[in-house]
Amino acid sequence: MSSTITLPDFYSSGVNSSFYWLTDMLSLKPKTSSTTVHYKPEISRHAKLSILKIESFKILENNWDSFGAESPSQNAIKNAKDFIRAVDKLGMIIYFTAPGRNGDVLVELKFSSQISVEVYFNKDNIDELLIFKENECIFEGPLKENFNQLLKHFNESKSNFN
Repeated sequence: MSSTITLPDFYSSGVNSSFYWLTDMLSLKPKTSSTTVHYKPEISRHAKLSILKIESFKILENNWDSFGAESPSQNAIKNAKDFIRAVDKLGMIIYFTAPGRNGDVLVELKFSSQISVEVYFNKDNIDELLIFKENECIFEGPLKENFNQLLKHFNESKSNFN
């Protein structure tokens, strides 16, 4: 069973290597509202499997792809796992995860047959959000400052489905 909560607009103070800012938002009763989301208190089995897959990236060594790829950084792995826990509680389903060649981790979500999202968790803690409509990138920017874009497209896809 889901309850509805409202998230305030995110502020753009310093970037942190974890998703404490999102987790904190989910546990607070905000004074202002901008986006309504559904919150699930327990992590799903699917999210647990995605987290286990990302955890397995720790064993990859440099040149894991035989083309000079760096092993995924601990920052990227931690941030990707924290993100999955957070968005799973909002009802988002992880579609795909993969290590990147620059020490990053990719987490992909699919909101509909037309809307998909890629989040790149980089070793320098600057995580990038890309939103696609079919094969065209319709939004690109830092994840923390643009999390409301992710919520907006998720909520729109849910309302179009219902």
